[in-house]
Amino acid sequence: MKKGTKKKIALFIAIGFFLIMGITLCLVYYLCNKGTYLYDIKIDNDTIKVYEDKLILNGDDIGYSEDNVHRFISLIEDNFEVNNNLLEVESANLDNDIFLLFESIINKDPEANFNIESEKYDNVLYLDNRYVIYLKDNNQVRVKKIKMDKDNSKVSEIISTFDLNFSQENNQRVVDYLMRLFASDKKIFKSIIYKNEQNYINSIIYNDESYLNNADVNLKYIFKYVGLDCPSPTLYLYDDNTFEYYYTFALNDELLEPITGYYNPSVEDIMTEDTITYGANYNSYVISDVQNNMMYAFDITSEMLSSFLNELNTPLDICLVQQ
Repeated sequence: MKKGTKKKIALFIAIGFFLIMGITLCLVYYLCNKGTYLYDIKIDNDTIKVYEDKLILNGDDIGYSEDNVHRFISLIEDNFEVNNNLLEVESANLDNDIFLLFESIINKDPEANFNIESEKYDNVLYLDNRYVIYLKDNNQVRVKKIKMDKDNSKVSEIISTFDLNFSQENNQRVVDYLMRLFASDKKIFKSIIYKNEQNYINSIIYNDESYLNNADVNLKYIFKYVGLDCPSPTLYLYDDNTFEYYYTFALNDELLEPITGYYNPSVEDIMTEDTITYGANYNSYVISDVQNNMMYAFDITSEMLSSFLNELNTPLDICLVQQ
């Protein structure tokens, strides 16, 4: 064999050797660092061992994806200080959002439920047990279409996730609508979609800003009866002469379906009755004039109001029935 050929063979062998060594070292490094133990969390009578890629609850791997493990680790790092690889907490001392996350792990709820609870947000809307709508930093709106378990108590599956991609103007319109809903709480559960908000809801759940091009429908009046020891129906009148009559209740935040129809604009004449007073009196009909921010109370003997309600077949002095 020629001397030059021997040198080439020796060079190829050397290169192969170092290549194999490099691959081996990379593999060893990966295996040594994969699944690195981080710390223990003791919560009441349970222990969660936290690794870089898994969570072990009382000795059992709960099977979370690495993405959700990282969500949990981020939660711990943002809210607690771990000393000597140990964190001890009491569930009674946790705020509600963090408690729900720990509860989801300890109860071994579906991983989708943890994912829903662990999403970072400024405000969140749970809609009809089918959608979770997050208002996040910088007015970003994120939507998750979900499936509930058979008891409608936990999220069993996340069907899809998307962020709204609207023009700046339409995105702001959606944000303004959501902020009106969040005026009383950062987390709300909604089981009624009123006619005057349908365009906003459709644009969000279908990720289609063209719904916002539809003409707005505005709420004019709200009719209720005050005088029963049970929840009673509500009648909503809109400025396009349509009405919605909600007379049912549903369990587990299911979407309520109203009776709808048209009303005679002569309803304005009711406001001129002599029986009218201001405020809300017990055992009376109460009408809220939404656009003028006024409230009127009518005696139950009001013939004009009774005739109007009978014409629409929308009794108010009854208890709600289950849908």
